[in-house]
Amino acid sequence: MNTGLANYERLGKVVVVKEDWTVDNGMLTPTMKIKRNVLAQHYAPMLNNWYAQQEEIVWE
Repeated sequence: MNTGLANYERLGKVVVVKEDWTVDNGMLTPTMKIKRNVLAQHYAPMLNNWYAQQEEIVWE
């Protein structure tokens, strides 16, 4: 997929997480929109570790 994209559009990593993003756990709004600030806070401690891995797809 990245081959047809400009450098600034390319994905660096894809992380597949175990935890569902739901309204109940605070990751989504009642209208099913992603709460980006909540996700950023939740996953911030793991970002450096994910980017340090060689794989393009990281399975949590």
